[in-house]
Amino acid sequence: MRILFLIFIIGLSAEASSQILPGMGREEIKDYIASSHRGYMLREPPNAAGLDFMTFEHVSGDKTLLVFLSPGGVCTFTRLMVDVGYIDDLVSVYDIEYEPAGENRWTAVSRGKIFDISVEEREWIFTVTVRKKESE
Repeated sequence: MRILFLIFIIGLSAEASSQILPGMGREEIKDYIASSHRGYMLREPPNAAGLDFMTFEHVSGDKTLLVFLSPGGVCTFTRLMVDVGYIDDLVSVYDIEYEPAGENRWTAVSRGKIFDISVEEREWIFTVTVRKKESE
């Protein structure tokens, strides 16, 4: 049982870092997800209101990563939607991996840039949003 829990936590840690995609281009994101995160499949989303985004669904059906792109094809922010049953475990990983910045908020440093991470809980899912921190 402990081994399964450890594998689960390691998987969550990998997913936590997988979202820090703002600033990456479309092809770089595809390659990164394909090489680093087994079980995520690229799906072609409907082009709602002219938004440009990529959708990666996990084969388990309980996680979906949306990658929003600028007109130039560069990631501006991500949203990871996850079954609410995982929230406590993922927040625990974020508390270890990143600098707390308030309730359900963290600051991460990746590729020499600073990112804001926030978690919003809803009835059935929670959403993790990652954006590049604006200059102060």
